[in-house]
Amino acid sequence: MQENTTQQRRVHVLSSHIGTNNTSGQMSQQNLSISSHVLDQNNGKPAPGITVTLQRFDGSKYVHIGEGVTNQDGRVPKDGWKWSPEASTTNGETYMATFQSGEYYAKKQIDTLYPHVPIVFKMSPTGGHYHIPLLLSPFGYSTYRGS
Repeated sequence: MQENTTQQRRVHVLSSHIGTNNTSGQMSQQNLSISSHVLDQNNGKPAPGITVTLQRFDGSKYVHIGEGVTNQDGRVPKDGWKWSPEASTTNGETYMATFQSGEYYAKKQIDTLYPHVPIVFKMSPTGGHYHIPLLLSPFGYSTYRGS
C-alpha cells in the first residue's frame, strides 16, 4: 500500500511538470508555449531590448501573466518569459502581447506614432506553440501567425 501511494505521488509530480495531468484544460505558465520576434523594418535588423508583456483576458479585463525582453536577435524565446506568480493560463482563451515600441524608438531618438503595439490572439482549445512576430517601423507595423 505504501509503495503504491509513493508511486502515485511520483506520477502526479512528474505529470504536473510535463503537463500530462491536464484533464480540466488548465495549463501552468510553464506549459504555455509562446515565442516572439521583432524586426525593425526601418533598418532591416532585429529589434533587441523591446519589453513585451503578456496578458490573458478573463472575460471582463486583461490580467498580466508575464513579461519578456527581446534578445540581440529580436526574439523572446518560449523559455524567455518571466511569469507572474498568480499567472494562470487555459487553452482556448484570448491573450494580448504588448510590445513597448515607444521605449525602443526613444532610445534611438526616433519619433514614432505607436508608443506600444498590442497584438490580441486566441489560443486553440488544444493549445500548441504560438509564435507572435512583429514587423515594426516608426509609423507602421504588421504581424501574422508565425511558426
